[in-house]
Amino acid sequence: MDGFSIFGSFFRGFTKFGENLQSLVLLIFRLIWGFSFYQAGIGKLSNMESTISLFQGLGIPFPETNAYFVALVECIGGIFLIFGLGTQLWALLLAIIMVVAFLTAHIDVLKNIFIDPLAVTKESPFNFLLVMLLLFAFGPGKISLDYLAEKIFHKFVKK
Repeated sequence: MDGFSIFGSFFRGFTKFGENLQSLVLLIFRLIWGFSFYQAGIGKLSNMESTISLFQGLGIPFPETNAYFVALVECIGGIFLIFGLGTQLWALLLAIIMVVAFLTAHIDVLKNIFIDPLAVTKESPFNFLLVMLLLFAFGPGKISLDYLAEKIFHKFVKK
């Protein structure tokens, strides 16, 4: 066996190992960020006057309605992410909320993205947005209710 074959074999094994970790990594993302969104939603719901006031100060239209909407989506979406149920739908909704957070509460940093791009990554919505985009693009992984539901559904459809 020549050096290229050994390297190729090692590389294939290495990438296969990484692929086998995908579902575990996606589960960890869902658990951590799902719980974080749940906590954020509960925090907003338990102090709605403050949340509504914040939304008013940011110029968000219909601040009361949007405050309740955001709090409920964060809370319920967080729970659904933990279990991996409707993952891509919830990830998209939560990503949109994070974009709105950037466009309102973090607009000053966003305006300077080309001057100081690193500052954007230090803002709290950045990591939430990044993980939601990953979950939207890659799905929940095999350790999820979405995966189980898909297997059951395909079992019945094939009959």
